[in-house]
Parts: sequence; structure tokens; C-alpha cells
Amino acid sequence: QPQTPGAASDAGASEFDLYGDMHDGTLASAPSGALSTAPSGSLYSAAGGSQPSSQGGTPSAAVAASAAATNGVPPPEPPPPTGGGSAVFVGNLQWWTTDAELEAACSEFGLVTSLQFTEDKSNGRSKGYARVHFSDEKSAALCKAGLNGRVFNEKACVV
Repeated sequence: QPQTPGAASDAGASEFDLYGDMHDGTLASAPSGALSTAPSGSLYSAAGGSQPSSQGGTPSAAVAASAAATNGVPPPEPPPPTGGGSAVFVGNLQWWTTDAELEAACSEFGLVTSLQFTEDKSNGRSKGYARVHFSDEKSAALCKAGLNGRVFNEKACVV
């Protein structure tokens, strides 16, 4: 008698094979021993999956997988670190301190490329500190040494 797809292969079985891929209690497409790679009682054996490698694979396998995922084109190289020393934080400022006032004070030490105050989300006021970016690291170091402790709008600022 021909077997319909989705029916269990054993005539006495009460299970129903929804996808039609089970034959004699094992997956038809699974290689021999594929379901028994995990030790008994582990999460992987209960789920029917294979256990991940504890060694993490070889680097060449990871590179090959990455290249295959991007159609053979390797991912772009990250930019080299720039040192990150061209920015300083200026704190302990009054909330009413303006960008122009802080930029004028910091411009004594070098070219200011950007300046950003941190604002309180609830009221839009300044939290009393800002990040100032300079064109080079030397200007940032001069600002840190020269502006730290200077009284600015009636408060000694911290750089």
C-alpha cells in the first residue's frame, strides 16, 4: 500500500510527520550519527541539534565564511586610531554659558573645530559641561593646562 506524504512510516505509530522528512524515526536528510553528536542529557541532544565546537573553529574558516557572505569581497578595514587626544571636556560651567563664550575662551589655545554642550532632556538647559574639539592634540593639551581652574562665569571650570 503506498504511503502518503506526511504519514508516519511505521503503520502502528501514532505520530504524524508534518514535513514528510522522517523515515524509520530518523531524518531522511541527516547523515548517520548527526543527531547523536551531543552527549546525552545536554540541551543540544534534547533539541535535536548539533553541538557547537568548543574550539571556535580556525581563523581561515571564519575568513572564508565572511568572504562567502559578502560575495567574495572582504569587509573594509577599520580606520586607524587617531589618538583621540584632540578633544577635551570642560565642566563645572553655569547653565547659561553660551557656545560663543566657551569658544572664545578655548580659542586662546588653538583652532576649535567643534563644541557641543550636553543638555538636560527634561528642560533643555545645559548640564554644565561641554566637549570641545581642537584641530590638533597640542591645542587640546594647552587648553587642558591653561583653562583648568580658571574662573568662568563666576565658577572655576574643570578641564
